[in-house]
Amino acid sequence: MLFGPILSRRHDRESRAITPSEAFAQGIDVSPSSASGVKVTPDTAAQMVTVHACTSLLSDSFAQLPAKSVIYSADGERSDAPTPSYLTEGGAGELTRHELVESMMLSLILADGNFYGEVMTRAGIPQEIRPLDPSRVTTRRDDSGRIVHDVEVDSGDTVTAADYLLGMNEGVFHVPGLRMPGSLVGVNPIERAKQAIGLGLVTEEHGSRLFSEGATPGGVIELPGPAEPEVVGRLKSGWSDNHKGTRKAHRPGVLSDGATWKPISVAPEQAQFLQTRGFQVEQICQLYRVPPHMVSYLSKSTSWGSGIEEQSIGYATFTLGGWISRAESRFSRLVPPGQHVRWNVNGLLRGAAATRFAAYATARQWGWLSVNDIRALENMDKIDGGDVYLSPLNMTPAEEALDD
Repeated sequence: MLFGPILSRRHDRESRAITPSEAFAQGIDVSPSSASGVKVTPDTAAQMVTVHACTSLLSDSFAQLPAKSVIYSADGERSDAPTPSYLTEGGAGELTRHELVESMMLSLILADGNFYGEVMTRAGIPQEIRPLDPSRVTTRRDDSGRIVHDVEVDSGDTVTAADYLLGMNEGVFHVPGLRMPGSLVGVNPIERAKQAIGLGLVTEEHGSRLFSEGATPGGVIELPGPAEPEVVGRLKSGWSDNHKGTRKAHRPGVLSDGATWKPISVAPEQAQFLQTRGFQVEQICQLYRVPPHMVSYLSKSTSWGSGIEEQSIGYATFTLGGWISRAESRFSRLVPPGQHVRWNVNGLLRGAAATRFAAYATARQWGWLSVNDIRALENMDKIDGGDVYLSPLNMTPAEEALDD
């Protein structure tokens, strides 16, 4: 029962001022529209192909990574701990791990810049996280200084729930995105980039109208000299009637009165339009730190590496790395003290396995990684006898070599 047990106080919907997040999500014009004149909301932004490609890539990439709970001892040794059910593929809740992480990412990078989830517990241990619509959540501090979340429920009332801490029966789990100093919530990336997205939406609409309405002619009819308006009108209507429509497009043309047909190349404004569309793709990729080639924009060479392996490593490190670190620190608050939630990025680096294993072999042979060290890096359990370090037999300290 959503927010039934954690009701602390109610407010009439009419007496509560609409929040900026709600207004933005609903497209209510409480702030100036983009300079292009387009009102940018999460829904309209997602209609831009590049925005959809970047957000789906990020959410799918993160969601496919396995997560587990681990324990680090005082000397840095790592051992596995029971992984919460909501982070396993066969979780007991309504959502699978993939769906939960996907919802979290979409909330962070498209909807609001924040992820909120209702925590369902058993004996004070989180068992399930149910994503909430971020546009219906307002985060603030109450009179005692606690962080609380005002959640608008389906009835129209507002329920105030505490920010979840381990051991509580219920609460709201909050993962903020990029936060300004002193702020309790993350910034909304779509709202921050509404000018770029608005321009992209306008150029897409212009392109659609350009082809559907034929805004630019394919050629002109030239006459050898001045012509009467009746002649011009007859030539124009005759050519149009004979070639208008798909079935008439390839009919041979017949012109009279010394007229000739002169096709025109791409107009300068059309070329500029195509450049603008390409520039908008690059800007959206910059917004999400997504390599353009990963959303099939290949007009320019990439600086993310010369091969698929290097590009995948760069994407996992520079793009997903920050999101993974942010999620790990927040989800680690839901497990017992001493445990930590870790995501394994090796799922994205399968193509780099040969390079990775060759590096492990070198480290093993030269004695600075043991079998268990390597297994820990691969998120594998320790084995008996795996803590032995090797030393090459043909290597001798320089002092001993000189004495001989």
